[in-house]
Amino acid sequence: MRKHIPTVLLTLFLCLFFSPAALATANWQIDWQENGDLQEKVVVSGQDLNNVDSSWHRNASGNEIVFSRSAENWEAYNKLADKLPVQATVKNLFFCNIITLTALSEIQNNTLYSSLDQNQTLRLEMNVPGIILDSSTAQKEKNVVYWEFKNPGNGFGQDFIFQTIMVDGLGLGITILLVGAIILGVFFAARMRKVNRIIDETYSLDNIVIEDEDEEQ
Repeated sequence: MRKHIPTVLLTLFLCLFFSPAALATANWQIDWQENGDLQEKVVVSGQDLNNVDSSWHRNASGNEIVFSRSAENWEAYNKLADKLPVQATVKNLFFCNIITLTALSEIQNNTLYSSLDQNQTLRLEMNVPGIILDSSTAQKEKNVVYWEFKNPGNGFGQDFIFQTIMVDGLGLGITILLVGAIILGVFFAARMRKVNRIIDETYSLDNIVIEDEDEEQ
């Protein structure tokens, strides 16, 4: 009987390790495009989620379920009923936008995020095409930043923050042209004033009178 104890213990360990709760993982990805579009994809393994918002496109493959959708920008993302527990504040400037993400104090029920298995760890990845000004995470790979949250389905915490600046190429180009035109205008005006001063000094009436008096003498 004792010789079967190691086999039984190994079997119990394998059953525990490969149980659905142990295999459950979640990866939430946001591919942030340069034009402001947000391509969102959530990959869930070891957990079946069916009661989610109709805005998600669901695709099941083996043990994985992939949810995907897109949003026009962060302003549109704020209006979604089923989303991450974050609020985006967008400050529009002439040639750039400053976007700040902060955590919401309340979690909406019956959403994809609230339905995640709280025994797992959520990895949130975001591809950022702008310049990062502030972030509550120091984890990044090139232009991808990521967080790891234990017990997903709960809030991110009030220390969560992310801020970036997105440069508008068209607005920046117009600004450069306007600044260049102003500089050229100032330079041209200064040169014209100098030329007018030289003309006045050369062809002044005072000079002509002096020359006439010299000829009479």
